[in-house]
Parts: sequence; structure tokens; C-alpha cells
Amino acid sequence: MEELVFKTLATGKEFSNIDNLINDIVKNSYNVEITFDEVKESVLKLILYGFIKVDTSNEVKGIIKKDNFYEALEIGGVSPWLKRKRSLSVA
Repeated sequence: MEELVFKTLATGKEFSNIDNLINDIVKNSYNVEITFDEVKESVLKLILYGFIKVDTSNEVKGIIKKDNFYEALEIGGVSPWLKRKRSLSVA
């Protein structure tokens, strides 16, 4: 599910808040069994991984992609990024 959220964010579409992102994923998913709560959990994981942050300031307001997001984008997604981080922490 994290990959689906990641790929949605990678399209370049801007989302003003997390609920808009989650609703967009649920609405446009081919998997009719996807729930709001499942997508929300995946969004929270991406926040914990340092991929995104939510900015509620008056100037920006929205979901901001952080360095880890762009690093994952370069290497092919969330799973390869996690594998790389795990291998670096073991070494």
C-alpha cells in the first residue's frame, strides 16, 4: 500500500491535505477493497520514513516531499529504499 501512496505522490499532483490524498487514492484505485484507514496508515508510514511532511503554514499548506522521497524515486520506490536502509544499518 505504501508503494501506491508513493506512486500517487510521484505523479506530481499536488494535494492540499492528507484527506484529499487518501480520498484520491481510494476513489481512483482499481482495488475496490482499499479502505480509507489502510491508505491513512500507509501515509503515516511515509511520514515516519521521512518521505513527506504535512505543512499547515499559511504560505505553503500541503504535503511536502522530503529528501528520502526523492532518494526512493531515484532507486525505484519504497521497497528498494527500505532494503537499502536496512542493509546500511546492518553493515
